[in-house]
Amino acid sequence: MTSLSIQFYATLDEVAAFARRWLGVETIHAVAVEYRPFTVSPTTRDEVEVHVRREGVRRLVFAEGPIDCSVHGNNELLDKNEGALILDIGRPGPSGLDESRVSATKVTVAWRKIAADLKQHTSAGMVGVNERTGATAKYGALHYTQGAAALEESGTPLRPFEQSPVRLRPDS
Repeated sequence: MTSLSIQFYATLDEVAAFARRWLGVETIHAVAVEYRPFTVSPTTRDEVEVHVRREGVRRLVFAEGPIDCSVHGNNELLDKNEGALILDIGRPGPSGLDESRVSATKVTVAWRKIAADLKQHTSAGMVGVNERTGATAKYGALHYTQGAAALEESGTPLRPFEQSPVRLRPDS
């Protein structure tokens, strides 16, 4: 069984545009997930941008049919909705823009199409610099959108996570 995981950088507008496009497929359903307190909210193509912009929403979960929302935690959500595709939303913050990620433990035809769409609308290849040590590394599998590249160009750091000393930039 294959899995998929694509790490990428995108503005909230671009993340919402991806989700809206993916929800255009008739059989795809989604929920927005907040963690404090844990809340699962069904969303539609027309509502997804509101959910992506809401500060507490950290994740969208997609499924190829209705999603069972009668859960009390993230593990239960994923157990009851086996085969879901997860979109972790990288948010802008005081340290810069955090990484987003699409992942699934079971890859279906629909998830392959979503992965292909994401790759089609992003560029691959980034360089990371550790701001503490000065060490650099290339990350050929990291993807970024035009919006994320523009943020980085204007001085907003792109980081794997908020506290990371690594600052990334497109490798161009």
